[in-house]
Amino acid sequence: MADVINGYECVLNGEMKGVKYLVDLIETNHITDDEIFYLVHIAAEIIERRQTPELSLVPCYSG
Repeated sequence: MADVINGYECVLNGEMKGVKYLVDLIETNHITDDEIFYLVHIAAEIIERRQTPELSLVPCYSG
């Protein structure tokens, strides 16, 4: 489980692409189809809950 968390943090920090992380995770741990569906479901819930900055708060630099 620690490898899963560390890998996910690498994706969030931009150190690794999400697809590469998932492929490595599946190949390394021989994850079944049911486990893949579970991981995708959990990842979607985490992403859905993640706070995103309001677009109006992002500085606009023109010209």
